[in-house]
Amino acid sequence: MAAHMLIHMPDRLMQEFESRLAQWLRRMLDLERVDGSVLQIENVYNLIGVRRYLLKGVDPAWANHLAVRPLSQGTVIGKRSGFSRNLGPTARTRGGYRPRRKPFLA
Repeated sequence: MAAHMLIHMPDRLMQEFESRLAQWLRRMLDLERVDGSVLQIENVYNLIGVRRYLLKGVDPAWANHLAVRPLSQGTVIGKRSGFSRNLGPTARTRGGYRPRRKPFLA
């Protein structure tokens, strides 16, 4: 099993986040400790590369539009991707969010 997450984390909170992440994993997986090789936290410098990496499992019909080379990701059980509820459509509507651009409609 693997999970890849893209999270914006201010530098001042990074050390605390890493510590808490290890605690959460220990509790969730019922482990005494989490091996240091399990967590690989890296800074992102190439946003286009990250976008392509995260979207590589896209439906091939959308790949060209998104400038992504689609790759089979196998069977995914559960959600392939998503966002936290506090950033979702209902929260944005309640918060009065108004997009600056119109969404792409095919």
